[in-house]
Amino acid sequence: MRPTYTDLKLTWAIVLGLSAISPAEAQSQVRHAEGRPIEQLSSIDRTRIERMLDEALTEAVAHLPLIEGQTGFDIRTRLVPERRIVIIELGTRAIPTHTGSELEDQQHRIYHVADELLRDVIDVNGAEFRYGGKDILRILPDPAAPARPRSRERTQTATAPKVALAGGHGLYFNYQYNDWRAQRDPSNNMTEDFVTPYFARDLATQLTSRGATVYKARTNETPIHVPSGQQWWRVAARYYLESILPAERGIWNSLPSATHSLREYDEDIRSRPLYANHVGADYAIHLHTDAASPHVRGTRGYYHTGRSTDAELVSSILCRMKQTIQSTSGYETWSIANDPIPMNNKGENRLAAMPSAIIELGFHTNAADAQALQSSTFRNAAVRGIERGISDHHADAPCSDFLITHIPAFSAPVGTPMDMLVHFEDAPRFPVTLRTRVVTCPQPWTCGPTALTYNAQQDSPIKRTFKCTGTPAQTGHFTYVAWLTDASGIKTPELEYSYSCTVGS
Repeated sequence: MRPTYTDLKLTWAIVLGLSAISPAEAQSQVRHAEGRPIEQLSSIDRTRIERMLDEALTEAVAHLPLIEGQTGFDIRTRLVPERRIVIIELGTRAIPTHTGSELEDQQHRIYHVADELLRDVIDVNGAEFRYGGKDILRILPDPAAPARPRSRERTQTATAPKVALAGGHGLYFNYQYNDWRAQRDPSNNMTEDFVTPYFARDLATQLTSRGATVYKARTNETPIHVPSGQQWWRVAARYYLESILPAERGIWNSLPSATHSLREYDEDIRSRPLYANHVGADYAIHLHTDAASPHVRGTRGYYHTGRSTDAELVSSILCRMKQTIQSTSGYETWSIANDPIPMNNKGENRLAAMPSAIIELGFHTNAADAQALQSSTFRNAAVRGIERGISDHHADAPCSDFLITHIPAFSAPVGTPMDMLVHFEDAPRFPVTLRTRVVTCPQPWTCGPTALTYNAQQDSPIKRTFKCTGTPAQTGHFTYVAWLTDASGIKTPELEYSYSCTVGS
């Protein structure tokens, strides 16, 4: 009998002297990818884990449909300590007749199985796939691979960025069934193809409000796309780009010799980065929702292996998304990966000649995530974080925690103004709002919450001036908590402070 998910997690935990969590615990706890670094494992333990991973992935791929040209899989894995990745050898029998969406999806599903098994036990950051020891593009070269990606010069940071933006997937024409269909299947009452356009729309609004120029690969227009009979916003980027750039066939018809049934699906994936190249964007942003086992959830970001600037972009986006989403009521424990994931098999990133990021907003295969993905509250928080991450990266500004460091105790006689000084860290985006909530309030005073907005940019500390009301003979000691919220919706943790009203003159 082959080992189950839980069996393997527990076995590895015993081997490594760690505790592992079950799928049910993962669902309730919402964990980040953490675990023992591979380089801390002995060669014996690495070998044991590799063999168990081989067995688990062999079991998993037995249930995957084969792509044209494939006859089977011969799984062998290797943990690479110096790079903290897992190399997954699929064997020469797994070489398809062509690359494209089916192969990307197949590899992504295999990666998720490996990631679920290693997650919280061993610190692995990404995977690479091999076919007889070779990358698939060495076997089946891409006909439209771009020149070496250009690096953004820091001298450009004074200029607002140009951003190519794609809400993933959409309706495409399938030549096997001769019909128009979504690229992703429905799950938990949603279809990825018809959710991501809303994120793209709102992100475009956020970016343009900050001065960025946005080039959208899909539209949110509602007139009918005649060939499909559906509204334009539901249709894939390939067809929209054909409509606005009919002479640029290399963008939307980049596989003119292809005959396989999913050729326009594959051209759609390729059209998004090729369009970004065409408009000379500074960044390419691809918005998706992800799929895995039902217990897997949260936000992740992918970049093309080896591109350090791309990794910095994704890191900035994830960091700010974590702050904006977890500052939003109801999403305080939303899971967001701490680190970007390198993957060398994603055409959207690989074909982009500029820093490129795939942001997986959540897992539509998880019921709680799917509900969030359809919520305007979650969407607003997510796009604020993405925009802030792009803008910070463009300005070479670090993402750090927004904190109130201290509020010194203060006092004054009744009727006399006194200053509350709120010292903070990070570079918040103004306007910033200071809010307070009462903890203790002495008699006979009546206390309540306050809110005060500071519109002008200023350094720490923020000052609030007020005075105690009452009769001169009254004295009292008050305890409150305070927090700040910036224009991106990022909140500081609450901090307790106190002040006193003394006898007036």
